[in-house]
Amino acid sequence: MKWKKYIGGSLRFFISIGIIVLIFTQIDLGKFGEVIRHTQIAWVIGAYAAIMILMIPLGVLRLQLFLKSHGIHLGFSKVLVYQMVGYFYNTFLPGGTGGDFIKAYNECSIAAEKYA
Repeated sequence: MKWKKYIGGSLRFFISIGIIVLIFTQIDLGKFGEVIRHTQIAWVIGAYAAIMILMIPLGVLRLQLFLKSHGIHLGFSKVLVYQMVGYFYNTFLPGGTGGDFIKAYNECSIAAEKYA
């Protein structure tokens, strides 16, 4: 039923708003603003870049281990391609699972070729 979908979405929305309000009532906004004003943007960008640089190979290794546990042995470069294609589709498709479906489709086609 459609009304269940709307109730679930509304409930998640209001819980999120409640959590944000709770957080902002617990912090001193003056101190928060002062910290933001004195933050050096270069450090923030550098930290974000370092995290992203680490996330990609760790995600590839995680996916590679998952595939090995199911008997599909692929090289790092092949899994990296699937991971990057997945990131691309996650960026441009609505929702967060588009890239995961693409990766799963590609890997299932490899498994089907292997076991056919």
